[in-house]
Amino acid sequence: AFARADYPLREYNVLLWERDFGNYSHIFLKTFADPDSEIAVNPLAAGGFSQEPVAAHFPTNGALLIVWQSDQPGNFDLYSILYVNGEFRHYQQITTHPSDDLHPDLVGNSLVWQRDSTILHSHYTLTDSAWSAPEVLDSGSCANPTISRGAVAYQKRVGDDFSIYRRTQTSGGVWNPPQLVSPDGDSRLPSFSKGLPLSLIWQHRDTTDWNIMNLSEAAMQPQLFIFSSADEIRPRAVEPSIISESDFF
Repeated sequence: AFARADYPLREYNVLLWERDFGNYSHIFLKTFADPDSEIAVNPLAAGGFSQEPVAAHFPTNGALLIVWQSDQPGNFDLYSILYVNGEFRHYQQITTHPSDDLHPDLVGNSLVWQRDSTILHSHYTLTDSAWSAPEVLDSGSCANPTISRGAVAYQKRVGDDFSIYRRTQTSGGVWNPPQLVSPDGDSRLPSFSKGLPLSLIWQHRDTTDWNIMNLSEAAMQPQLFIFSSADEIRPRAVEPSIISESDFF
């Protein structure tokens, strides 16, 4: 995972990754200001596999909010920690459900993840360092959520294939009904670019190989990209970050 944010006279680019020790794994952090040093993000973890780190910056104080999944209690739950001025604060367990909580994605203070076949959402409040109670965005054969400011997307099984659905959020925080955004065929692994303009991409197959499909903010229909006769899978997009303080409160 790569957390990027640009502010005048301050540099906060951070690299996060999982280190596999065989029978357990930990999350590590490296800042681009000090590339020769690495820091263990979850030093309190007693064994288990800590995986899939995601992060976002708070522009008010430069804090880095980090979330990951870990099976240290026996099943996978989500954990978070704040990294502020070289110190870790407010280490906490976000979920305690007996089912596995997996595949977190984070933008600003908004978090989505998958539990069984359900997509859930929670938001973080910096003033009291607390997560809101999880809310269900969709249930039944759902997987692989992705989030951008004001929108969540995920794949949902329809018959033998998967389709991509998107939910947008009003300025008042109300979620609009799920909207089907992919055409006929098999569509999987959606991913939002984290900058602007808003762009959602995924892998798509109708009859032959996998190709890449993109739905931009201004477009009414997604666009198909065919680069070769081979399978094009697991797409990711990067665009310039435009972050304001209002994204976090």
